[in-house]
Amino acid sequence: MFPIGRDAELALVADRLRDRRLVTVVGPGGIGKTTLARAAATATAGDYGEGVVHVDLTRIDTVDGLNESIATQLGYGSFAALLDAPGDRSILVLLDNCEHVVDAAAEAVELLLEACQMPTFLATSRTPLELPGETIVPLGPLALPPTGSIDAPSVRLFLERAADAGVVLEPSDAVAELCRQLDGVPLAIELAAARTSSLSPSEILQRLDADLGVLDRPRRRSVARHRSLSAAVDWSYELLGEPERRAFTRLSVVPGPFTASFAHAVAGDDATEMADTQDLLGALVAASMLVAEPPPASGPTTYRMLETLRTYGREQLAGAGLVEAVEARFVGHVAALIAGVVADGARGWAASALNDLLALYDSTAAALRWCLAHDEPDHAMLMGAALWGVIHQAHTEEIGDLAEQILLRWPDTTNPLLADVAATAATCRYMLGDDDSAIRLATEMLDAAERSPYAGATLRRAIAQAQRASGDAEAALECFAATRDAARTLGLAAMAIEAESARAQILADLSRIDDALSTIADARHAAEAADLELSTAWTCAIEGSILLRVDPVQATGVLEQALKASDAIGYHAGSDATRRALALASLLAGDLGAAAGHVSRLLEQLLSRGSTNELRTVFDVAAAILERAGRIEAGRDLAATALAMPVVSITASVGHELFPIDAEGGRLLTPRQAILLARTELGDLAHREDGPPADASHAADDRVGVLRRAGELWEVGFGGDIVTVKHTKGLDDLARLVREAGREVHCLELIGAGVDESGTGPQLDDTARRAYEARVRELQAEVDEADDANDRGRADRARLELDALVDQLTEALGLRGRARSTGSSAERARSAVTQRIRSTIRRLDQYHPRLARHLQASIRTGTFASYDPESPVRWQL
Repeated sequence: MFPIGRDAELALVADRLRDRRLVTVVGPGGIGKTTLARAAATATAGDYGEGVVHVDLTRIDTVDGLNESIATQLGYGSFAALLDAPGDRSILVLLDNCEHVVDAAAEAVELLLEACQMPTFLATSRTPLELPGETIVPLGPLALPPTGSIDAPSVRLFLERAADAGVVLEPSDAVAELCRQLDGVPLAIELAAARTSSLSPSEILQRLDADLGVLDRPRRRSVARHRSLSAAVDWSYELLGEPERRAFTRLSVVPGPFTASFAHAVAGDDATEMADTQDLLGALVAASMLVAEPPPASGPTTYRMLETLRTYGREQLAGAGLVEAVEARFVGHVAALIAGVVADGARGWAASALNDLLALYDSTAAALRWCLAHDEPDHAMLMGAALWGVIHQAHTEEIGDLAEQILLRWPDTTNPLLADVAATAATCRYMLGDDDSAIRLATEMLDAAERSPYAGATLRRAIAQAQRASGDAEAALECFAATRDAARTLGLAAMAIEAESARAQILADLSRIDDALSTIADARHAAEAADLELSTAWTCAIEGSILLRVDPVQATGVLEQALKASDAIGYHAGSDATRRALALASLLAGDLGAAAGHVSRLLEQLLSRGSTNELRTVFDVAAAILERAGRIEAGRDLAATALAMPVVSITASVGHELFPIDAEGGRLLTPRQAILLARTELGDLAHREDGPPADASHAADDRVGVLRRAGELWEVGFGGDIVTVKHTKGLDDLARLVREAGREVHCLELIGAGVDESGTGPQLDDTARRAYEARVRELQAEVDEADDANDRGRADRARLELDALVDQLTEALGLRGRARSTGSSAERARSAVTQRIRSTIRRLDQYHPRLARHLQASIRTGTFASYDPESPVRWQL
C-alpha cells in the first residue's frame, strides 16, 4: 500500500537507507509509521542482495523472548546463533512496532549492528532507539486543506479509503472539515472513512464533532492529534454492533497474527457459529479495526490488530474487568491446540505436527508465561512438555528457560506431565553442552516418568544422548536400548526407531560393524513397514554412514538415496547427516575437492537456518579434510574449535571417527572466525581443478592475488585465474587495504576526508534546551487557558506551535533526555566505506568466487578497515 501524501518522507527514508545502517521512523500511534516503512522497504529492496525481512514485534507482549523472536523471524535458531553467524548478509530488516519494548529492542539492534557488517535496520517506534549512528525520521500528520480549500493529502486519503469501503465520493467542504477535525492522523481518517457506507461525511462530522467536544476537557493536556485519534477510535468502536465490540476486545489479547478458527475459539460464544465469526472478522476489517493479510499459496487468511487498536481493546477489557477471563480463554485454546498436535504427531513425528508447533510458538510462549504468573500448572505442564518437539529446530535457550521456570514453580506437583517438562529441560541442557547436568536432572525424574505418557522414553533419550556426547559409549548403548523399549511400550514408533538408529551408530563407533548393520537394517524395515517418511530417510542416512567403514562405494549409493528422500520432504536433519557422510565418502576416495564441496554446502545449509549449535558436525570433518590437504594450521584450529563445541547430533564425532582429528597446538576460534576460515579454505579446495597441494608450503606459494587497474577496468584474480571487471570505488579501497596489509586504515582516509567533522555537536545545547522547555511550558499554559475560555482559535494556534516544538525536541533529545548529536563525518564515512567495500566483494563473487571468499574472510570494515589474511598472499597490484 503506497502512503498517500508521504512522497517527501518516503524519499527521505530511502535516501537515509543508502548510507545509514539504522533509520528509525518516529511518530505517535496511528500516524502511519508502518505504512511508510513498508513502502520504503519495497522501494529499496533491490539495493539488498537478500531483500527485506519484516520482523513484527507485536508478536510479543514483554521483553522476555524478544531476542529469540527477532532471531526466529530472521531464520535463526537462537539469538546467539544470529550473533555468531558471519554478518555478511546484504539485507534490510524492517523492525516494526518497537515502542512497547523499546529498550530491549535497542539493546538487540545494538548487538546486531556491532556483530554483523551488512544488515541495515529500518525501525518504527513512538520513541527513538537512542543508538549511536541512528537516523531519526519524524512523521507528523498528513497535510490539511487550508481554509476555503478542499484539496490536500488528508482529503485524498479519506476519499480513497471510502472507495475501499465501496463508496465513491467527491471532495467536499464536509470531507475537508472532517480531516481538519481529525488533525490529519491517517488511522483516524481511515476509521472515519470506513463508515461512509452507512453515514454521509456530514453525518460523520456531526457525530465526531460532538465526541471531540466531550473528550476535550479530560484530555486537554494531550496534544491535539492524540485527542483526535482517541476520539476516532472511541467513535468507531461505539459504532460497532455489540457482537463486533465483543470480538474486537477479546481478540486484543492475542499476540501476533491469528486465523479465523483461532479467533472463533477466543472470541466466539457457545451460540456463535464459525460462519458468524468469519462475518464478524469481515465487519472488523471493513471498519478498519483489523487488518487482513493475504493468504499464502495454501493456507487460511490471517488477521492482525494494529498495536494502537490492540492497546485500546485491552483498555476496554480492563474497564469491564474481563482481562483475566479472556486471557484465560486464550490460554485454554492454545493448550487445546497443543494437546491436539501432540496427540496426532507423537507416534510418527509427522512434519506437519512440527510445523504446527512452530507456527504456534509465539502464542504458546505467551500463554506459558501467563500460566507461570497465574498459578496454572496444568496448562503450563502441557505446553512445557510439547515444546520438547521444537527445541531441535529453534528457541532452544528460551524453551530451556521456560521449562526450568516450570520446574522451580511447581516442583512437587503430581501432574503426570512434570516428568515430560523435565525431559524438555534436560534435552535443552544437553543441546547447550551441559551433559552432566542433563543426565542428573533426567535421572532424578525417572521415577515420576511412570505416570507420564512420554517421559519414560524422552528422559532416557536425553540421558543416552548426553552419555554419548560425554564419551561414555557403552552406557549410551544400554540407555538407548532402554529408550527403545520404553518408546515401544508407549506407542511412540518413531522414537523407538530413532533410538535403534542411535544404537547402530554407536555400535559402528565401537567397531562392531556386523551388529551395527543388522540393527540399522531392522530399524529401516520397521520405518518402511510403518510408512514413516522421516524415520525411513533417517535410517537410510545412518545405514549409509555405517557402510562407509566396510564398503564406501555401496555407502555412497545408499547416502545419495537418503539425501534424495530427505530433500523431498524437507527433512533438514536427514539432509545434514547425509551431506556429512558423503563428505567422508569423498575423503575415503581421496577426492578432497568433492569432500570440501559437500562440507561447504552443509555449512551454508546450517547457516541459512541459523543452526550454529550444530557446527561441530562441519568443523570436525573440515579439520580432517584440511589436514590431508596439507593445511595443517587451519585444520588444527578447526579441530580445536570443533572439540570445544557441544555435541547435538548422534552423527557428530566423539572420539570414534573414521578420520581422527589432531587439535594439538590449534587455536580455539570464535564461531564467527571458524566459519570464515572454513568457508575460505573449503571453498579454495572445492574450486581447485588440479587437485590439492601436496604440502602447506606449496599451498602458500600458490596463493597469488591480482588487483590491477587498467583505465576503467580492473584485472582481478586469485590462484592463477584472472578476470576483468568494471571500476568501482570499492576496488580502490580494496587495493589500498591489500597494499597496506596488516595496517588499520581509518575510514576517513579511504573516503578522502582529512579531518573528522563532528557534525554540529548536540542538536540543542543547554541554553537552547532550557529556552525550548520554558516556551513549551508557556504554550501548554496558554492552551489550557484558551480551552477554559472556549477560545478554540487561540488554542489551535498555541497547539500548532507546541506540536512543532515537541517534534523538534523529540528529534534533538534521546529517550532519557540526553542531547542527541548529529551524525559526524566519521560515522557517515564508516557507513559509506563499509557499504561500498562489501558491495564490491558481493559483485566479485559473481565473477571470481574464490577471490571473493578470500576477501570476505580477510577484510575487516568499520571505523578502521584492514586486510589480514590467514596465510600470506603475494599480490600483483
